[in-house]
Amino acid sequence: MRSVHLPGIFARLGLLERIRLSPEGQGADDHIRLTKAMWDDGFDVFSYTYHSPSLVPGHTPYVRSPADLDRFLDHMDRYFDFFFNELGGRAATPLTLYQQWQDRGKIWAADL
Repeated sequence: MRSVHLPGIFARLGLLERIRLSPEGQGADDHIRLTKAMWDDGFDVFSYTYHSPSLVPGHTPYVRSPADLDRFLDHMDRYFDFFFNELGGRAATPLTLYQQWQDRGKIWAADL
């Protein structure tokens, strides 16, 4: 499917929506909708990313002015307010996630 670029073609035709959990390109409403859909599908780990140069106006196409930076930060504030307060999400380091994954594996192996 990827070799013929179907995801991109479907997105351009409006048949598929591609959303990344990043304030670079999408807003908080899109992120909240994506997270709710993924949560309903059983996902429980979410990675929210951005490039640090976007925190300085003029360094990326996503933040060209102080007003863009205000919008950028507002998108993050709104998403994290939803994630932590409405969804009950928790922040975690990669090491913590790895340890939890290992612990789950031990439980699953013990159940076999």
